[in-house]
Amino acid sequence: MYNGMNPNSRISLLLSSLANDDSSLGRIGTHLAKFFAVDKAFDVWMDLWKESSTQDPDVVALARRDEAPMKFDVVLRKSDPYSASALAHKAVKVVSYIYYDAVKIEPVAVANINRYVTTLVAPSEFTKKRFQGFGVTVPIEVIPLAVDSQFFHPRASPKKKEKFTFLYYGEHSHRKGTDLLLKAFCEEFGNQEDVELLLVVSNFNRPDLLPNPTEWVRNANVANVRIVMARPPNEELLEYIQSSDCFVGLTREDSFGMCGLESMACGLPVIAPLNSGYAQYVEDGINGRLVSGTRVEHDRWEWIPSVDEAKTAMREFYTMWKNDDVNLAGYSGNARATAVRLSWKELGQRFHDLLIHVTSNQ
Repeated sequence: MYNGMNPNSRISLLLSSLANDDSSLGRIGTHLAKFFAVDKAFDVWMDLWKESSTQDPDVVALARRDEAPMKFDVVLRKSDPYSASALAHKAVKVVSYIYYDAVKIEPVAVANINRYVTTLVAPSEFTKKRFQGFGVTVPIEVIPLAVDSQFFHPRASPKKKEKFTFLYYGEHSHRKGTDLLLKAFCEEFGNQEDVELLLVVSNFNRPDLLPNPTEWVRNANVANVRIVMARPPNEELLEYIQSSDCFVGLTREDSFGMCGLESMACGLPVIAPLNSGYAQYVEDGINGRLVSGTRVEHDRWEWIPSVDEAKTAMREFYTMWKNDDVNLAGYSGNARATAVRLSWKELGQRFHDLLIHVTSNQ
């Protein structure tokens, strides 16, 4: 939200959203755009960091309506959103949403935030504490991210399968901890025939991240790791989630973990690190398991999740499935209930109310 664009006291909202991007950023931007584009109090500007930003048919349809306030503009393309020029000239008295993960922030960026920003919005207490640790002193409001629980839903009549499936989907990288997950699974289950790990991963051809996961599996000499090297469309992704039994994300650093929440919407319990944004919605022993970690000195993350604790948690869920333990259904039901509560409508309303509050005090 920035001043100078709106002579009629309406609120001009800049969504640096990457709408229609095939990452979690795109999901956030698209849903917020739909929410605000029908609110007469707002002029909504989409920051076109990518050409595909205008390709989402629902967002474009809203923008083309005569009465809709949606506009498209190249506002911060190829610039640092926390640069002095961006904040001073494009976002004075700004409410800035922290979409990306709270990796190391340079002191100059912290100084710019403290000088120009009114309120930051973080998706988790973890992210809030990270930014405060970097020296950010402005108020930080925590508004968790959301999921479309009508689209992401459990199968109507699930049947017990011959194999228990652990799932991870997302970026294949050190930060996301796919190397830790492969290590935990291969050490705990080896070539056990009634359990498998399904990896649906992108970024698999970037050697600066991690080696191709097929090389790891080949070297480990295991046959129960299934790898899909793609970023599938949502309909195909839904099939992968619904065919799985437990989501595992051993990320070294994550501000929220959209994949875990989408999996919960499909009834999957989640295993994730305590020291991450996953802890915003994963309740240990209720809808999943939280594993502790070891603090490290690193320029991008502070914690490495415990592989041993992850192995114990994975064994626990597998054993419940093996023994037809009713507690597994309890975890599944609780996971689904958590996701239903975190709706895009709720997120949009909280963001809306915060904007009205902040702008009324300027």
